[in-house]
Amino acid sequence: MEKFEEAQSLETEALLIRRRLLGDAHPEVTRNLNALGQLGKRGDLRSADAVLKAVLAIQRKLLGDDNAATLETVSSLAKVLQREGKRPEAESLWREALAIWGKRGENDNSERLFALRGLGDSLESQGKWSEAEAVWRESLMLWRKRGGIEEQQSMFTLRKLGLALEAARKWPEAESVYREALTISRKKGDEDPEALVDLDRVVRALTAQKKFVEAQQLLDGILTPAFIAKPVSVNLLIEPSSPTRFC
Repeated sequence: MEKFEEAQSLETEALLIRRRLLGDAHPEVTRNLNALGQLGKRGDLRSADAVLKAVLAIQRKLLGDDNAATLETVSSLAKVLQREGKRPEAESLWREALAIWGKRGENDNSERLFALRGLGDSLESQGKWSEAEAVWRESLMLWRKRGGIEEQQSMFTLRKLGLALEAARKWPEAESVYREALTISRKKGDEDPEALVDLDRVVRALTAQKKFVEAQQLLDGILTPAFIAKPVSVNLLIEPSSPTRFC
């Protein structure tokens, strides 16, 4: 912690000297602002909050709201606020960042998509499941446009959509999303770790809808004696909502 505080103090001193010698708009000054913000992210949350807010205020004045460095700080501050539990503030900043990306006409920019993900996480943490669902659907469409349906970010977002639907108790829709994820992940084999997670979620959705026969059929297809002997079978065998509990 002492080294962090020393580094932060040195960065602040360097910033003051450069501003005095070079003026506020000089590139070296803006670089120091970014470095100070990054140091804030690595320290304790309260200090990071204060540092990033100060940096953001200066960047708004010097660089404007739609500058790339300003956008980066907005996202960094939103993450810190989320970790602090200041969820409405974080949501507001994510929405601001997305509005700026919209003005820039870069809706499919990867950084914009990560900001969209930040908004989705913020909404989920506040129990705003319908709004989160809309965010994940938009995000899924854009990630798939960038990299296809099997790309890592696309699959992550598809699963986030399924979990949001599950949290909202929209079981038929959650089942559909989980089945889609399972169809894709099974291409790597039925015993692939991701496929097993997806299978577990389909079974959970089926059980919640009292579709015990369908759930049992899915499990019977994978729970062979050879598979049961493997450690990877444990989660399926002890799944609390497994239909075997009702047989």
